[in-house]
Amino acid sequence: MRLHPPPARCAIALALGLLLLVAALALWAQHEATQAADQRQHMVQLRLDLAQLKADATEVPRTLGAYTLTGRDEWLQLYRQASTHVPERMRRLQALTAGDPAQRQGLQRLVPAVEALLRFYADMFDTASREGVEAARRSLAEAAGRGFTRRVHAVVDELDAEAARLQALRDTQARRDAALSTAVMLLGSALSLLLFASAALAFRRGAGRLQGSIAELTQAQASLRQANDALHAQSAHLAELNEALWKSVSERHAWGSPRPGTASAPAPLDDPARLVALKDTGLLDSAAEESFDRFTRLAAQTLNVPVSLISLVDDHRQFFKSAAGLAEPWASRRQTPLSHSFCQHVVTTGAPLVVADARQDPRLRDNGAVRDLGVTAYLGVPLATPEGHVLGSFCAIDSRPRPWSEQDRVTMERIAQSVLASIAVRMQLQALERRVHERSAEARMLADAIEHSLNGFYMVDAELRFTYANAAYCRMVGCGDPARLLGRSAEAYCADPHQHRRILGELGERGASQQQYTARREDGSTFAALTHAHRVSGEDGAPVYAVSVIDITERQRAQDAMRASLAEKEVLLQEIHHRVKNNLQVVSSLLQLQRRQQRDPALRDVFLDAENRVRAMALVHERLYRQQQLSALDFGDYLRGLVEQLLRSHGAGKRVALALELQPLLLPVGAAIPLALITSELVTNALKYAYQDRDTGELRITLRSEGAESLRLEVADDGPGLAAGFDPQTASSLGVRLVLMLAQQLGAEVEFRRGPGACCRLTAPVRWRPVQEEDAKEDATRV
Repeated sequence: MRLHPPPARCAIALALGLLLLVAALALWAQHEATQAADQRQHMVQLRLDLAQLKADATEVPRTLGAYTLTGRDEWLQLYRQASTHVPERMRRLQALTAGDPAQRQGLQRLVPAVEALLRFYADMFDTASREGVEAARRSLAEAAGRGFTRRVHAVVDELDAEAARLQALRDTQARRDAALSTAVMLLGSALSLLLFASAALAFRRGAGRLQGSIAELTQAQASLRQANDALHAQSAHLAELNEALWKSVSERHAWGSPRPGTASAPAPLDDPARLVALKDTGLLDSAAEESFDRFTRLAAQTLNVPVSLISLVDDHRQFFKSAAGLAEPWASRRQTPLSHSFCQHVVTTGAPLVVADARQDPRLRDNGAVRDLGVTAYLGVPLATPEGHVLGSFCAIDSRPRPWSEQDRVTMERIAQSVLASIAVRMQLQALERRVHERSAEARMLADAIEHSLNGFYMVDAELRFTYANAAYCRMVGCGDPARLLGRSAEAYCADPHQHRRILGELGERGASQQQYTARREDGSTFAALTHAHRVSGEDGAPVYAVSVIDITERQRAQDAMRASLAEKEVLLQEIHHRVKNNLQVVSSLLQLQRRQQRDPALRDVFLDAENRVRAMALVHERLYRQQQLSALDFGDYLRGLVEQLLRSHGAGKRVALALELQPLLLPVGAAIPLALITSELVTNALKYAYQDRDTGELRITLRSEGAESLRLEVADDGPGLAAGFDPQTASSLGVRLVLMLAQQLGAEVEFRRGPGACCRLTAPVRWRPVQEEDAKEDATRV
């Protein structure tokens, strides 16, 4: 049978046990040796005191005898000292034997002998004192046979022998005990050495395994370090994700712009911005959710606490979005008033609240949560948005005093980051659900609108096959059931088979197309259609074309009728302008005949002025008759013809040089006629008065725009100018009064300026248009 050495731990335990036994035995041996030494010292002291007592008992009769023989005082002094020492020795002996009954009993036999000795020699000393030393000497001689001293010596010797015998016995026992304890200690030490050797062998065998374990631990430590780095990176990524999520959330709410890295700022509980942010989360009074409960359970398990809460604090209460381990009735109520809230301090300070024992904290010891909820230790970190709004607290609670570590706080803050991310994701999902609901409602509305629209609508794929058609389009093409169209080619419903290919080409270039074409019904009849097409992408990314169709047959008929009617009206209006011009020309001719029959120059001038005014209006209608447009007149070109006509009628074509700066402007007829009459009056006055008694002169006329809704007309000559004190408002001239009256009709401002020459500037609020080249070409062609 092979004996296996005990395991290393058992060997070490046995060796340590034996060493403890050896140590206890050594302590016992030391104690016994110390006790034996004390007893030996006691016996030695006892024997010494007995020897001294024997000596003092011998000294008493010797000194007293010497005194009675010599009568010298020094012997008397020695006697007295010896008599004093004997009682002292007896008292010391009594003290030394107080703990030993046998010695105490032997000492009792010594007491009467000593007392008899002392009493006898005291009597002899008294006799010497009364009767003299001779009498004392005779008494001593007579008493020499009594033997007081011998009896004392005999008792003392017996006591000393007994003490020596007892000491010898105790020494023998002490030597035997010492030898036994030494043997036991040597044996225990040897066994301990054997056990330690066995353990050393076991440790040596386990050294290899330990080195392997150390290598595994080193590898595990490296893995833990990598996991820790990954955890830090994950924490940083989570913080970035929180910031991005909350930035997206903040863009839809009036919280202000996100501030990355902004710490939670202290704010009162009734801060409006904070309450708006809290309300917008939609968490208050919401049902419990597993996505939040798992965080409170994780915190409770990680920190080994009975309660963990996600607490949201408004201006009058705290609401528990999640409560792990909270007792009833608070778990069912899921809220408490602020009188029972520690979390409000986290909100108002914007910082973690760490409380080891709330009963010793002056801020919290009177809080109702200590009494009613059993809150003693509390660790809460803020749940803050990137804008600094603290929504509430993520906290851990213990019913016993607890010193929280820095790692506890870091753990809670990391889990709180996940809680904030869950809040942001929840808000994103709710917003997405709302948008999906809204888009779905819009899509249903759009689908209903398309389906019940009076306009046709259909969709085709890249091969121009119908994938959808509404009821209106089916009615247009004479198909009663929309399902019949699905899969058919759209080209069959177009009179020109290449029309849809042209639409596809335009869609490929611009993504949209609007064309008018002739559509075909199922019965072969046709109708005019206006189509709007757009290219979109289907679910698989393939192109899909959405097309709306309007039956414009009736519209084309109405447009054709309208164009025919408009052409008739234009012809009629041109005929009216032509007849008005002719009538005015007749009036002008009659005025000319009447003028020629007058001999009075003043009357002739009056008829000439009237004739020029009629010609100015006739020229307007003549231009309108000759040009394409009937509602507007090229006023610059008109002024050139009007001025030349006036120069001819006054015979001043060779004497007066014209300086014309005329911008081509299209003016409405309602403004052109008053401006034409004003120009006619101003030019006529200049030709009458500026060039009298002169062979040559210059007439300058300017027409230019001033802004989009204003123009300036200026007529100036180089004559003697206006008379001193000229006031157009009080002038009696008919021409000036006509100018002011016509300017008032236009809402224009008129300014007369003097020297050199006369100048009249008119600024009129008239909406004008530039003359296009096409307009000029059409007018030239018509002329």
